[in-house]
Amino acid sequence: MKTQAIIDKILSDAENRAKEIIENAERQAADTIRAAELLAEETYEKAKAEFGAVRAGVIDSRKMSADIQAKNIKAAKRAAVFEECFAAVLVKLENMPDAEYTRLVVRLMEKYAEDGDEVIISGSDRDILTPQFFFEYNTGHNGKVVFNGSYDKGFRKGFVLSNSRCDKNLKFNELMENLKDNWVD
Repeated sequence: MKTQAIIDKILSDAENRAKEIIENAERQAADTIRAAELLAEETYEKAKAEFGAVRAGVIDSRKMSADIQAKNIKAAKRAAVFEECFAAVLVKLENMPDAEYTRLVVRLMEKYAEDGDEVIISGSDRDILTPQFFFEYNTGHNGKVVFNGSYDKGFRKGFVLSNSRCDKNLKFNELMENLKDNWVD
């Protein structure tokens, strides 16, 4: 073989080898790029799913918080209306006409008085619940209660029945508080 043929053969072999290396490198580069693209797409989808889960969690948390706030507002409004209603009823009770008031006192005493109970009335009732009122009550109820003229200025309407065993607090403000505290919807 001639020198030129050897040189041509070496150059041809080198060129073929270079083409192989370049093709191999291009294939590896394409595979690496495809793998990187798949990884990027996978990472993007995973991040998107995680973001969706976090977003849903934040939305759920905010919904729960809003529900709790709404319930608290509703409960506060309800309590305010409840309070207002009981206050209005107490005002009506404390300002009822004398005839209605004495009928109510008689009904309460009929229900709660025991023989020998001492009656303590509000200082504001001196002109309504008089000794004569209790005399007339006792006439129709076999002398059930004792009125010694005891007045208490600490409440507006109602009375207390007292005996050696217990006191029955029938002050209107206390009755309303008790009713409110034991109210069941």
